[in-house]
Amino acid sequence: MIFDGRRMPAPDIRLCIAAVLAMVCTQAVVLLAMGHPLICECGHVALWHGAASGPQTSQHLTDW
Repeated sequence: MIFDGRRMPAPDIRLCIAAVLAMVCTQAVVLLAMGHPLICECGHVALWHGAASGPQTSQHLTDW
């Protein structure tokens, strides 16, 4: 990105990682405060569940 004829420095990777971790932790706290489980209560976590109207279509990793 160019601003005033100069290049902006790249963001610090540690700052980016800290920001992502803060967002994930905030999401977890909000879910818990709302009474929602963090992970599916069915006993296992799938990356994706294809059935659109099944009992396991919520709280899997790609549903977030």
